[in-house]
Amino acid sequence: MNKKILLLGLATSVWQLTPPSAFAQTATSTPNSSSDLEEVIVTAERRSINLQKVALSVTAISGDAIAQRGDSDVAQVLQDVPGVVLQGITDGPSQQSVQGGGGPPNIAIRGLGTPSPNTVGAVAIYEDGVLLQGGGANFYDMSRVEVLRGPQGTLYGRGATAGAVNFITNDPTQEFEGSGRIQYGSYDLIATQGMLNVPLTDELAVRVAFNQIRHNGYFNNGQSNEDDISSRVKVLYRPTDYLSLLVGFVDYNSSGTGPGQVLLTANPNPTDWTTNVPGGTSDPISYRKVYVNALWAMGFANLSYVGGYQTNRSTFTTNWNGFDCVMGVDAPCTYLAVTQPLNKTWTHELRLESTTDSALTWVAGAYYYNNKFQTVFEPGLTPPATGAVYVPALGFAQSASPTSIGLFGEATYAITSTIRVTGGLRENQDKVGQTQTFEPGGSGGVAVPYSETLHHLDWKARVETDLSADNLLYGMVSTGYRPGSFVNGEKTENEKVTAYEIGSKNRSGGMLTVNGALFYYDYSGFQNVESVIVNGAPDSIVVPLPAQFYGGELELAAQLTASDRLTVSPAAERAKYTANTPGYDTDGGIIPNTPKFSVSGRYEHGFTLPTGDLISWQADAHYQTQALTDFDFSNYPTPSAVYLQKAYSIVNSSLTFAPKTGKYSVVVYGKNLRNTLYKLTVYNPTPPSAYVSDPRTFGVILSAKF
Repeated sequence: MNKKILLLGLATSVWQLTPPSAFAQTATSTPNSSSDLEEVIVTAERRSINLQKVALSVTAISGDAIAQRGDSDVAQVLQDVPGVVLQGITDGPSQQSVQGGGGPPNIAIRGLGTPSPNTVGAVAIYEDGVLLQGGGANFYDMSRVEVLRGPQGTLYGRGATAGAVNFITNDPTQEFEGSGRIQYGSYDLIATQGMLNVPLTDELAVRVAFNQIRHNGYFNNGQSNEDDISSRVKVLYRPTDYLSLLVGFVDYNSSGTGPGQVLLTANPNPTDWTTNVPGGTSDPISYRKVYVNALWAMGFANLSYVGGYQTNRSTFTTNWNGFDCVMGVDAPCTYLAVTQPLNKTWTHELRLESTTDSALTWVAGAYYYNNKFQTVFEPGLTPPATGAVYVPALGFAQSASPTSIGLFGEATYAITSTIRVTGGLRENQDKVGQTQTFEPGGSGGVAVPYSETLHHLDWKARVETDLSADNLLYGMVSTGYRPGSFVNGEKTENEKVTAYEIGSKNRSGGMLTVNGALFYYDYSGFQNVESVIVNGAPDSIVVPLPAQFYGGELELAAQLTASDRLTVSPAAERAKYTANTPGYDTDGGIIPNTPKFSVSGRYEHGFTLPTGDLISWQADAHYQTQALTDFDFSNYPTPSAVYLQKAYSIVNSSLTFAPKTGKYSVVVYGKNLRNTLYKLTVYNPTPPSAYVSDPRTFGVILSAKF
């Protein structure tokens, strides 16, 4: 309780010391284009509203800014968002990037991440309103990316304990337009993008876009290469002003060899991308998605439906030192193939939201989710020879069909012209379970099923006040949850986090925004699922880990002149376990993916040549203090050097030439100019190896449009 009172006092101090501003960074554009900061409309709370008027910690990044900087993966796009850390999963492949990852990225927000590959992620990832289950190469023909910090249990449901990220692509328009782009860079990078928008009739338009990227491996063994291609088709039919139907299709294929590993045996803090780990085989990924977004404007309210069907097939292979491959013989596995022959997901959401201009605004709806998947693990004594068929020593498979049904509602009532209160509820029913088949020696097999139905109620309560037309102050209490599950026969319970947040959003004359928030999370039900081997078979131990998270963030954007813009986003966080767990001295121990301090900054300068052409330069940097990379109990009571990533910084820069015709542009960029190497996650504890960040790269981008 003392911490909550302290946070209230600190929040009041922050508001008094800073001009009222917004805790949502607007997307950047070319500095010379305007002397004011842009106003951004977001759909973070399932309805369109000015970013500065959303009583929530939100960051919006425009698609133009992503394209101008040449950002191509999640780590680059989300670098400036305070409190966000791209994490890997212990004993699982790094998913720093959606590109080549085979699934949505693993993200920690404000220190709250995903402790195990056996549990639902802490951040809900959406693309065009559909929960993302796979795919990659998403960052082309983008409208914007929205990052919501804090539990989003009432509107986003399961798996949004830390927040939500929305990737929003451009819809078809009634203008005939097209664009193309070619990029060349380090490691023989060749990337192309294209878009064509065609209005077929006054009511019907189609938009087609594609993205292809290929580069050699960052490691001496050829790994951490990329060979991806993605395409997207969107068809918009709008017969009247009151009806619209959007149908989309995404196709993504990847055939890279997967991320490389750096051995940590000699040095737990590697300095280059050299490894003596043998190169891997191809890790193919095939992803498809079909989705529908229908809207009926009924006058008093809008009725909308968003539905999606996704399939994802993938293979992941790696050099691996696991349990004994031969029962009773000291013959450890050195290679692992993980295939996912089945991964199908259906999602449906029906939503009704008010549109009338009255004191009461509301949104209500229902949500359905079903995922059928099977994952096959096949460890072996040695990797297969080139072109040879892999013969595993062991094999075991896990399959499940989790289902979730949710009913939700949220309403905001204006008590006065300046004071509003919001309340929200969401009731979820989750059917969880697992069937596991273990085949010692690759033959025989025993199937063991587990299943259970769980219920959970999330809620939100918020009060906000307009101190002036440009100043917003709010306080909020909300909950989020991670559904329970079965892992190797061990049951985990529903996890619930209760979050307290006080924030201030402010704008001054179109030239300055200063947005801040303080937060405190009570996560007494936090759990970790530790994978172990018992009598040669995979098993798990569920470890309770009650925890607390608290800290503060600030986002500042200043249009210094018509040609100069500065953004700064510092964050201070603390996350610790609050009790010892059976067999582990965790009380007071720090939680992974939580640097005590981090800050991102970006400076842009643009000037117009006598010819009317525009040149703009921008530089950005990110710094964060040391943090643990993984949930591993060897870090307690003293952090292990293997899992500890020291403080590091990253610097990027780009120079853009844009002729006054606006028909084309040239961008020259440099990423990770300091060639900083930092660990993403530790894959093998014995001998330890880690997946790491990308090295320094340079490139040039030529874009044209008509």
